[in-house]
Amino acid sequence: RTGEILVPAGSPLAGCDLASVMSRDPDLVLIGVRRDDGLTRWHEIEGTLREGDIVVAMGSSASLAGLAASM
Repeated sequence: RTGEILVPAGSPLAGCDLASVMSRDPDLVLIGVRRDDGLTRWHEIEGTLREGDIVVAMGSSASLAGLAASM
């Protein structure tokens, strides 16, 4: 499954890098991040997640639900 999940204002994941987010769940792969300038693939992202980012992720239903809950 794939999903897109918003990083809301005040999210504890704002400021985290993608590798640290993925390390929380071995069944979760972050494919990229949507920002105002379009979709950036995971390996091209410089820096960390920001409020307002939309994370494009792939994983099991449980993994995607866990990511959404952690936002």
